[in-house]
Amino acid sequence: MTHKVPMHAAEITDAGMIHVAAGSTGQQGGDSGHGGRTVVRIQGNGADIVFRLFGPVDDDNAGAMEIIASGDAELRMLARAMDYIASSLLGVLATPPEHRPEPDSWHLTDW
Repeated sequence: MTHKVPMHAAEITDAGMIHVAAGSTGQQGGDSGHGGRTVVRIQGNGADIVFRLFGPVDDDNAGAMEIIASGDAELRMLARAMDYIASSLLGVLATPPEHRPEPDSWHLTDW
């Protein structure tokens, strides 16, 4: 089954650039079986930022992810990206479903 998640995206620039996107279907009344999905993407583009998955991944443990930012500009960009992500997701929580833009007016992601 494919789900659509409305996404907000931005480019964060300094000495390098990272692309960031965040979105959510908003609260749907329970766990994932109720349809609630939240997606966060960060993509390095000319920045010294490493994304690493670690830990066991199985039915009981989704593992973990760490982000390693090497350098002053990367620290600034990562901090701004996290702020953008938080603002985007808090905006979804603060907006009643009936007042959210129509999904086709946002960038959508499939999974």
